[in-house]
Amino acid sequence: MGLLDGLGENERTSVDQVDDTIWRTPVAKWKGISEEITERVQSNSVAVLLVAHFPDVLERLEELAEEHTGEIPVQTSLAADLHDGHALTHHDELTMDIIVAERHPLASADERIQEFATTAPCRCRLVFHLSMEDDLLRLFIPEMVMKVIEHTASDDESIKSPLVSKRIMAAQKGIEAKSIGNAPAKSAEQWLKDNYVSD
Repeated sequence: MGLLDGLGENERTSVDQVDDTIWRTPVAKWKGISEEITERVQSNSVAVLLVAHFPDVLERLEELAEEHTGEIPVQTSLAADLHDGHALTHHDELTMDIIVAERHPLASADERIQEFATTAPCRCRLVFHLSMEDDLLRLFIPEMVMKVIEHTASDDESIKSPLVSKRIMAAQKGIEAKSIGNAPAKSAEQWLKDNYVSD
């Protein structure tokens, strides 16, 4: 049975997209995601969907999903496996939380998650979590921006900044312009080795 089976016919819905949540370290990121899952399970969400672009991140999300059991379903998925056009009824009073544990090097891959959210049968709250050690930030975000993040966020706190989100999107567009394909990969690091030509 699917995450939202039984809700009826599809209509477009609204999406509340939160600014990217940036953590200083992977440890802080995973702790923050776990805390957000707990918060969402205890809220009025109808479901929590944990999304990864790459299998290495999906494995970690599956571990977190197993730790959060209860009346609200917590499920995991690779972004590539999400499909829009649900044959489900729209429920404005219901909210599904979509927590994405990384950004893809290609903006178009993240846009497919956003498109999935717009076709869900209920309202969606969508958030992306990253750490400063994620390949996208570490390799492609200007040093000045990284220093701002470093000085703003403590070891166990995150920052949310429209400016940083815009920088991430700009970096993705730059990668897209130099990518030579989109071959499947186990990790973002492997994807960049196989699909991106650096200067």
